[in-house]
Amino acid sequence: MYDASVCESYLCAAHDLLKGYEKWLVVEAIEDSTTYGLVVFDVRFVRLLFDLTAEINAAEVLPHRLTRAEAIAAARAYFALKVDWRFAAHDGVFGHWRAGEGLDTPARTSPASDLAFAQSPWDAVLLCLGTHVTTQAELDEARAIVAQRVHDFAIQVT
Repeated sequence: MYDASVCESYLCAAHDLLKGYEKWLVVEAIEDSTTYGLVVFDVRFVRLLFDLTAEINAAEVLPHRLTRAEAIAAARAYFALKVDWRFAAHDGVFGHWRAGEGLDTPARTSPASDLAFAQSPWDAVLLCLGTHVTTQAELDEARAIVAQRVHDFAIQVT
């Protein structure tokens, strides 16, 4: 178990890789240390929320729009997927990345690839969530849940 002094003196990769407003949103939206640890460990998961929102809204997220209570609540719902993802694999692998060169050393492949289905923009989030599905119906449901959470956020930051 780590105490507060470790967290105060150690700066993880997220500190260097996340933009200031991305870090701010993570801190504001997450109310418990478990979710915070799961989210901040996965920089790509945080970035995907912003990248997919920019695609939906056809514009980058303006940081001042993040301060709205509804935007924070929508981000909280997206981040909560890390804790209660019903399609999570139970293979003992934590997250999508493993130790290796840089931060892009995958430990998993896309669920769509595993099932030989067409790729979707939501599949990158599914990877971050450690998704394991066995049917097209499960894949469609997992994608729909992620899409709804991202769309809910995108609406709040327009």
